[in-house]
Amino acid sequence: MEPPNPLAPTERAYGIVVPPAPPMQPPRRPSELARGLRAFAITLVLGVVVIFVIVFITASTHDLRALVSDTPTVDATSAPVPTPQTVLRLHGTGPKQSATFTVTHDQWTVSYSCRASANVGSWFIGVSVYQPDGSYTFQYAQLDCTSSRTARDSTIEHGAGDFYLKVDTIAGVTWDITVTG
Repeated sequence: MEPPNPLAPTERAYGIVVPPAPPMQPPRRPSELARGLRAFAITLVLGVVVIFVIVFITASTHDLRALVSDTPTVDATSAPVPTPQTVLRLHGTGPKQSATFTVTHDQWTVSYSCRASANVGSWFIGVSVYQPDGSYTFQYAQLDCTSSRTARDSTIEHGAGDFYLKVDTIAGVTWDITVTG
């Protein structure tokens, strides 16, 4: 009898022929490029972690310095913040010039809203702030108005004094303006 051929298919139960398994190969080593990329990725991750740690320590140290600083702190209850008062309220349609009004705060706000009538569709209002001698203190602020919604915006002005407003638009636009400060 001949010795069995290890490379020949073998027959198992029920007549199924199973080919022999291929011979085992030694494991492949990663290429130089793969090892280099792996080393680069690890170095990059470690570098990012080190940067985050440095930033965290720096921020924590800065916060601690602020807590132990010799600079005196101001108690929030010692100086009440003034509540803005309404200085002027206007409502109208079409162009208009307000009466002169006085603002006593260094910072104040002009809030404006508008809505166009259905027959106008869409238009705009322009709001300008003038001093009593007619000189501009604030260049033109423009707000687009539509009949589908009320548009709103505001501007912050600086400097106390006497002023008046000019509203530029057409007759089919309804607007509201409030000056607080």
